[in-house]
Amino acid sequence: MKNKKIILSILLFIFCFGVYKLDKYYNRTNTSLSLQETQITTYLVAHLENTPRLSTNQKLTLGSGYFALGRYDDAIKIFKIAAKKDNRANWGLALVYDKLEKPELVIKHTDLILEDIPPLSEENKNVQMQLFYQLRAEAHWKTRNYWGWFIDNCKFLKYAILSNEFPAFLQ
Repeated sequence: MKNKKIILSILLFIFCFGVYKLDKYYNRTNTSLSLQETQITTYLVAHLENTPRLSTNQKLTLGSGYFALGRYDDAIKIFKIAAKKDNRANWGLALVYDKLEKPELVIKHTDLILEDIPPLSEENKNVQMQLFYQLRAEAHWKTRNYWGWFIDNCKFLKYAILSNEFPAFLQ
């Protein structure tokens, strides 16, 4: 009986580890820009930096521009300001902290996102939640919180099934 539990645990771990390694399938971390995209983003950031009073949406856009250009400290500053009025800024902060390899802060900001998820269509919600739980699972893995990693991967699979976007190894 004990051997059976060990074998089942190993199989479950292998299955979930496969879910964890789906970066090639979802590729949410690809932020490399072409030369034209870089020029456009640089122009947009320069324009927004010179705007005297930015709306919250403009702050989110500016933070995203900083993130895309690799200006992570600037992105953090602007996302923190925007987070006071709009919870979507916490998603930007989570992505920036993921790039900076700060998993504790990724988990903190993903928890803040869970407190107040903006209304989305059902289709967009499923895709967004897949990305959210994948990011969160990776942060749990890096902090050696394997139970949190397992739970988030199960939630990731739930939303993958709901959106009919199955990982490649399940097709």
